[in-house]
Amino acid sequence: MSEEPSEFQPDWKKITKLSEKLDKNIDEAIEDDMNFIEIDIAIYMVEEKLKQEKHRIMNKMEYEEADNDRKSKGIYG
Repeated sequence: MSEEPSEFQPDWKKITKLSEKLDKNIDEAIEDDMNFIEIDIAIYMVEEKLKQEKHRIMNKMEYEEADNDRKSKGIYG
């Protein structure tokens, strides 16, 4: 698996934009009479979806790396 540079810097513009969208959606949910427990459950579900997607991507990267290793060794490896 490829390593990330040690000086990784997140794109704060993207993070701020997404954060503002999430804040807006939470405000709208409160206006639609959702309580904080329902909002918390919804946020938990989003967190779980992000974790699943991260694992799916990491597994795909691992598989592709292993596949490339097998191909580079050829039939004698």
